[in-house]
Amino acid sequence: MGVGDVGRAAGYVDCAAEPCAAIVPPNGQKRFSVVVEGMGNGDLIHLWSALCQPGEQPPPAEFKAVYPYVTTVQGDRFRFRGVNPQAMADNLQRLFQAQSKSPIRARSEQ
Repeated sequence: MGVGDVGRAAGYVDCAAEPCAAIVPPNGQKRFSVVVEGMGNGDLIHLWSALCQPGEQPPPAEFKAVYPYVTTVQGDRFRFRGVNPQAMADNLQRLFQAQSKSPIRARSEQ
């Protein structure tokens, strides 16, 4: 077994110049998405970015509940690893609803 074969045997792909995703998430963690509807993509990303910055006030509990498990955000889709999909959708819905005047809906996709 060569050096590159060890990574493949562990479920990872050998990537030379750029980071890349594992073939299988570590420790058997499942991955899923939560789609947030009811807020424009630009507004959603702007709000999420603002929440990720240090501020005078501590972040909302819903933010603290989801942040450690978010892997990527693209448009209205938040990718997660290893936790309860419905709980993450509920937390995102409450988090963004508190900041929006229009109804917000978040749903998980496996």
